[in-house]
Amino acid sequence: MYNYQSSPTVTNCLFTENSAKTDGGGMYNYNNSTQTVSNCTFSGNSARYGGGMYNYNSSPTVTDCMFSGNSAEYGGGMGNLYSSPNVTNCEFLNNDAIGGDGGGMMNGHGSPTVINCAFENNTATLGGGMCNFPSSPMVTNCMFSGNSAEYDGGGMSNWDKSNPTVTNCTFVGNSARYGGGMGNYLYSNPMVTNCTFSGNTANEYSGGMYNNYNSSPTVTNCILWGDEPNEIYDHGTRITTVNYSDIQGGWFGMGNIDVDPCFVDANNPDPNLWNLRLKPDSPCIDAGDSTLLLTLPVPLDLDGNVRCFDVVAIPNTGSGPLEFLDMGAYEFQCSGIAGDVNCDGVVDFKDLAILCGNWLARTES
Repeated sequence: MYNYQSSPTVTNCLFTENSAKTDGGGMYNYNNSTQTVSNCTFSGNSARYGGGMYNYNSSPTVTDCMFSGNSAEYGGGMGNLYSSPNVTNCEFLNNDAIGGDGGGMMNGHGSPTVINCAFENNTATLGGGMCNFPSSPMVTNCMFSGNSAEYDGGGMSNWDKSNPTVTNCTFVGNSARYGGGMGNYLYSNPMVTNCTFSGNTANEYSGGMYNNYNSSPTVTNCILWGDEPNEIYDHGTRITTVNYSDIQGGWFGMGNIDVDPCFVDANNPDPNLWNLRLKPDSPCIDAGDSTLLLTLPVPLDLDGNVRCFDVVAIPNTGSGPLEFLDMGAYEFQCSGIAGDVNCDGVVDFKDLAILCGNWLARTES
């Protein structure tokens, strides 16, 4: 499909195994096209730019769509140039940027809004899950898992003054040569808030986050734990600003800690099955910078739960109750369900294992 200065509504459609010589294997939106695309699947399409969908100077609204198995040199699943689409509740799975950028999504010279999306098992040279080159998208409540990049940014790569705002996101099991979770180059300064990085790997520098060529991200209320070979690596003179975060190996900054975050389950051989919510004894609970509540329009976590589940009354101060943010993508929410020992919202064998372990410990003692 090719849309030129058009605004069609496309619903419940399948775009599969189509190809274009240059732009938009499945759909190409050009020159102020503002279509609405919902409940559609783009699979097995190919092009040079935007295997599944390519937007040039267009800002469509894309909701509840699947981009799977598409390929392109730039933007295997979706490519955006001079465009700021609104992408919500979409999945980008097993897309490939052949020898290029953005296996799941490539953004250039725009500010897309990406909310509640999953980027899984996408591949590229730069930015297995997402590549911004340059672009400053708003990425909220998204999951980046199992993506890989030959060079930089397994989960996300930011180049050439890209300054994305990344909030309530998880980066798990991604891999690259530099920056398994995220790589930042050439004056790129992302704002990373309440995100969790774990199980990411890099062949050379920083499984968590790699920063080079005068890039200096701001990391707040985040957890970077269990990434190899290290969590954050700054190449050059500029230093990443980290506050109120749990960094394995430690990092200078206000409110930072270096303690096991006590994830519910980060031991499954498949990182896609990890549960990075916090156990009741996690040191990351109520340890975040709660002044962010003054700037967050709707303080929700990755699950859609309200932040500051814990409200603590401070006696004899006259100031009333104080609210505290947790570190990481998930705000601790003990469900109150009988038998839900680890507070992950379900009663299953994991709760039984904890109960049995506690019983054995008491018996042995």
